[in-house]
Amino acid sequence: MKNQGVMILLIVMIIFLSILIGFFLGRNIGSSPIHISKLPDATSASTAQSEDKININIADLDDLQKIPGIGMILAQRIIDYRDANGPFETVSELTKVNGIGLDRLTRMMDYITV
Repeated sequence: MKNQGVMILLIVMIIFLSILIGFFLGRNIGSSPIHISKLPDATSASTAQSEDKININIADLDDLQKIPGIGMILAQRIIDYRDANGPFETVSELTKVNGIGLDRLTRMMDYITV
């Protein structure tokens, strides 16, 4: 009876170890090696980001309308505000334009710069 209990324990341990080894070996099957390339320096990354964004201080009516949430009327209001008050010092200053609140500004943040 004692031998039978030891045999069952050995079989359970062998099965457990087989599953454990299979799990760890199987995790690496099909995974590709990671290649690390040289990352761009911060200067070129910020330049690339700002090139993709529309500068609200120099954008014309057509450029401003490319910003999501800005139609012809809001674009003209931005230009009128800029003409009357000078260039925007910060993007958040856009909330001073009639029709642009914090919610709309938040949606536009990824597309604009000063």
